[in-house]
Amino acid sequence: MDSVKFKRYGKYAVIVILALIQYAQTTRFKYALDDSIFITKNSRVQAGLDDIPRLFENARTGQIENETGYRPLLLLTYAIEVHFFGLKPVVAHRTNVALYILLCCLILAFLNRLFPDHPLQVFLVTVLFTTHPLHVEVVANIKGRGEMLAMLFGVIYTYLHVVYLRTNKWHVLLLAPLVFIAASLGKENAITFSAVSFALLFFVKTDNLRKVYSGLSSFASLALVLLMRLYVYSDQFFSDQTTELIDKGVYHSDMFLGNPLVDVESKLTLMANSLNIVWYSVKMFFIPSPLVHDYSYNYFPVIDWGSPLPYLGLTIVLLTLILTIVAARKQPLIVLGLVWFLVTLSIYTSFVRPATDIFAERFVFSPSLGLCIAAVGALGLFKLDAKKLAIIVGLWSAGLLFVSTSRAPAWKDTNTLLEADIETLDDCVRANYNYALYRHQRYDNYPNSRRPGDEETILRHYNLALNQSDRLANLYTALGNAYMRFKMPEKAYPVFKEASEKFTYLAKPLTQLGNVHVSQDRYDSAAFYFTKAVDVGKTNPENYMNLGLSLYHQSLYDSALTVMATGEQYAEERVDYYYKYLPICIKADSLQRAAQV
Repeated sequence: MDSVKFKRYGKYAVIVILALIQYAQTTRFKYALDDSIFITKNSRVQAGLDDIPRLFENARTGQIENETGYRPLLLLTYAIEVHFFGLKPVVAHRTNVALYILLCCLILAFLNRLFPDHPLQVFLVTVLFTTHPLHVEVVANIKGRGEMLAMLFGVIYTYLHVVYLRTNKWHVLLLAPLVFIAASLGKENAITFSAVSFALLFFVKTDNLRKVYSGLSSFASLALVLLMRLYVYSDQFFSDQTTELIDKGVYHSDMFLGNPLVDVESKLTLMANSLNIVWYSVKMFFIPSPLVHDYSYNYFPVIDWGSPLPYLGLTIVLLTLILTIVAARKQPLIVLGLVWFLVTLSIYTSFVRPATDIFAERFVFSPSLGLCIAAVGALGLFKLDAKKLAIIVGLWSAGLLFVSTSRAPAWKDTNTLLEADIETLDDCVRANYNYALYRHQRYDNYPNSRRPGDEETILRHYNLALNQSDRLANLYTALGNAYMRFKMPEKAYPVFKEASEKFTYLAKPLTQLGNVHVSQDRYDSAAFYFTKAVDVGKTNPENYMNLGLSLYHQSLYDSALTVMATGEQYAEERVDYYYKYLPICIKADSLQRAAQV
């Protein structure tokens, strides 16, 4: 009995130890990259548990905190941490590690229930999954928790279906839709687990009536989540301020740099790239190198059918279909693994709808479990005895463990991550922009950290990004501001000018052109561009304030007063607006208005 317990619980102990070997170091890490969107610059999360309903709001406001997608469960976990512990990354990283350990142990329990006759293979699958370096981004980056929550509840959901199919316990099946909703509130990709649960019907031997009920439950779960998503993006729930942002001249939306497939119109070409994503995911599973944090435009290629890569992806899809038809019973590990992989990856292939990025390591988090299952199942084709199988997978896992343990320190903070990857991502537009922007902000905010050559490095990476693509409006802003910061207004002017001609719906480039003239005390020229900025962004008080001040400096006090009075209706009692409004009122001899201001 003691031996049986040791074998059972000893396996879980091994999984916990392997996870800690890799990720215990992350508890010393800081916030990095998009953690600002979800935590450090998110007022909803920083309110803790004092305003829980706000965490469940869905809005497009132009604010960074509303760029998270609809993931209220994820935000709730951050809010709980902030409420009880404050903004302490150590707490968030510990939570991530704990969730990963819980997920890996749950996978072991789930697979044991699904394949009770293959205990060794199930354990080796879990070891492979636990040690795989494709998971470093998800565990070491606090934002990656969304993937873990989606998969954690997704696995519980499929586990409940297996339990029902084997035991006929109705309460388990009734609980499943609620768990599925929780998964989808962690991250949207959890929706694929409804198809996974349906696929399980072909691998669990039970009576047909149970399969019917299980299938109906899967469809019901999917229907509930789709209805929920329709509602949270409906006019009754979703607060869409796009029109207001356009009126302010600040709205710019272009997914191209993250996922250039948004510009692909041909379905055949789109299919070629989707199949390439399938192939690349498999390639990264077996050869996880190079690992980088950004696979966006100009790093991950857009291809067509003239490349051999989509045919490799097509081979994987066709192989899965053929094996599902002819070998589902004989080779359940291989077939279920491939089906799991393709189903959970499908939402990220951009064939039906473009994903936010063309590829990311986090996208392969859930699909990688399918590849782990299929890989261990494929090794079984060689008729290896248990010892040889364990040695092969053990050596493979040891290599993966080394890679993931070595990669994790790159995620210590934003600086270490950008510095670790920038040489590899030299052709990546967004990576160059983010690297230059980070160095630029550090240059401005921490003068003591400045190093020789900082100015040259910042400008070089901004220009590298701009030479590779002209579709990022913020890049023009950042590069022009850098030229201004480094006292090169003559180089800033043509950058802002090009931006104003390219992004005619944005007021910012016009404002920046005006600021160039202000820096040279040419207020008449500045007023010309500020006037155009007001025309583009008619409801943006910033534009009126800039124009009013430029007129003020030309001693055109009455005109300045008229402009500021017009913009006041949009100022929403902004202190800075009235602070600059007051001297204009005084100079224009409007003392009564000055008293009101």
